[in-house]
Amino acid sequence: MHALPFRPSPEGPARIPVLLRAAGVLLLVLLAFALRLLLLGAGPGEPWLFFVPAVLGSALAFGRAGTILAALLGAVLGLWFFVAPVGSLRVGHAGDLPALLLFLAVSAALGAIAEAARRARREAAVARGWPRYAAVPQQGADRAATGNVVPRPERQAAD
Repeated sequence: MHALPFRPSPEGPARIPVLLRAAGVLLLVLLAFALRLLLLGAGPGEPWLFFVPAVLGSALAFGRAGTILAALLGAVLGLWFFVAPVGSLRVGHAGDLPALLLFLAVSAALGAIAEAARRARREAAVARGWPRYAAVPQQGADRAATGNVVPRPERQAAD
């Protein structure tokens, strides 16, 4: 039994179309935003805790690009709606900047952990000899050019 309600694929989000990934990230961030509004109302306050689950979900489901997009959307929505002065992307109080930077650092760490977990699942699948995952490229536009492809295990010739 897995702790997650889904089983992340070692293939990663590369098989999901880009627009669908972006829509999924947007949905997660907007759900976090709505939850913050519902529980604490509008106006200044700490928004960052509500966006962390959205970043984590985006990291697990949509990879590195999803993590970055979720963190940036969360930061913009948080600054605009919940950090004084409301309606501005300016940080008005000195204590709000470290909180924002901590949120972005935690987001980056969650993205790195999710990527490392995906890579470990892919390597485990290759080690088990699952051919479906043997040639699955890692994320990135130049993945084949840089050699960041998990090599296929060599098959032994039948005698």
